Amino acid sequence: MLLTRTLLVLFVFAAGAQAVSAAEAWRIVASTGVVKTGAPGVMPVAVNTKQALPVDSWVETGATGRIVLSRGVESIAVGPNSRVMLPALAVNGNTQVLQTVGTALYQIGKQKAPHFQVDTPYLAAVVKGTTFTVSVTEGVASVDVSEGLVEVATPDGAKLDFRVLTAAPNN
Repeated sequence: MLLTRTLLVLFVFAAGAQAVSAAEAWRIVASTGVVKTGAPGVMPVAVNTKQALPVDSWVETGATGRIVLSRGVESIAVGPNSRVMLPALAVNGNTQVLQTVGTALYQIGKQKAPHFQVDTPYLAAVVKGTTFTVSVTEGVASVDVSEGLVEVATPDGAKLDFRVLTAAPNN
């Protein structure tokens, strides 16, 4: 009897822990066209709707590809010819997305302190919660804010608060 109760408690605890872990994973909500995903030690594969992405995943869209990712109140709509990486570890307490090329629309739930950042080769955008688009092309990155305020920093450490910012590397 005691063993049965103990196992039941452990099962409920484990199920709850898995639910929390699954809630923290990025999930694929929708996709069209050519979209691939992968992670360290995981072969790149075509995506499936409602698939939970593994830790340290990346998502890459082809010329016809689009994908929407969701995690709690956060969502990312990735456009064609784009690549985003979703590191598992936070940076300065923030969820981090690495966007190396292409365009992505971010809708981030509001919190009191900054908690989400998008890093590109040319700028970093840090937010408390807002809707904004990041575009990266060869040599240039831009941030377009639809709602809220985004703090943007360039690689040389300059910080700016703007509704629209374009940054290019110093040549």
